[in-house]
Amino acid sequence: MGAVVENYGWSGIEPTCSAAYLIEPVVAELRRVGAKRVVDLGCGNGSLSHIVQKRGFEVLGCDADEKGIKLAGRTDSGAKFAKVGLYDPPESLGSLGFDAAISTEVVEHLFEPRALPKFAASVLKPGGLLVVSTPYHGWLKNTLIGLAGKWDVHHSPLHDGGHIKFWSFHTLSQLLMESGFEDVRFFGAGRVPYVWKSMVVSARLK
Repeated sequence: MGAVVENYGWSGIEPTCSAAYLIEPVVAELRRVGAKRVVDLGCGNGSLSHIVQKRGFEVLGCDADEKGIKLAGRTDSGAKFAKVGLYDPPESLGSLGFDAAISTEVVEHLFEPRALPKFAASVLKPGGLLVVSTPYHGWLKNTLIGLAGKWDVHHSPLHDGGHIKFWSFHTLSQLLMESGFEDVRFFGAGRVPYVWKSMVVSARLK
């Protein structure tokens, strides 16, 4: 197994900038399938977990980042949290059989991305839903970035951490289907169509 990053530099409980445009498509998918119990995989400082909890779901957030989990516990929304990473045994969560799993802006940080759908498949009930978001990259957006001369800024390798994988709908769908998911759905989120900030992909466990 590759290196495990356990410190993502969380310093507060404020929602990430992506939470504002991801919350609606994520919640819409949860409501579409009638989910009640939700696990947030890679919850960071717990900000999205708290928002989802306040929308009427029972949420357990988990992350390998101890500081993030401590910050998450400072807000009393009713959401629960556990210091469990995606490379840990799923039974470490202490609770299985979730209706849905969400994972926002996480998969692009993983050295071993198959760990995410594998972990989700282990903690979901049969037919459970997995909702994953990651930065969107498509032909038009990539062309515009290139024409603007912004590739060095957009994919800067000069800071520690950051994104190490870049996904298309095709490759992310393949990742989920390899782990036993089907009925894959795609949504763009943030900004205008085809230059979306992120894509949201959902799939159902067989």
